[in-house]
Amino acid sequence: MYGARHCAPRPPCALATLAKPYDATHAMSSVPERRRHPRISVSWPVRLWVDDEALLGRAEDVSRHGLWVTVPPTTALKLGKTCWIDVLSEEFGSFTVAGEVRHIAGRRVGLETTRPVPIAGHDRE
Repeated sequence: MYGARHCAPRPPCALATLAKPYDATHAMSSVPERRRHPRISVSWPVRLWVDDEALLGRAEDVSRHGLWVTVPPTTALKLGKTCWIDVLSEEFGSFTVAGEVRHIAGRRVGLETTRPVPIAGHDRE
């Protein structure tokens, strides 16, 4: 046949088998954990204040000094940008923290907070 080749099947992509960043249950012996604080999965409504713009979103996981949130598409969030985050949590009540944008992946944003997130007793430290 024209252009037909017989090749061995390719192995599955290694990236497809990696756990999500917040999945602490997946043991990756070849890659050491670099996080300073363990994550806990949450589903909290949040409001990010970027300058004078309010973005409504949802926190998906939280650590002692960080939040991973999903927000609508925006150009207002840039790496290094500091914003205020209003959080409404059934477990811990409402609180506000300042955070710096450390990661952006589409609509998902990783924020490092300037003071501890009040999750004492739930962060397994």
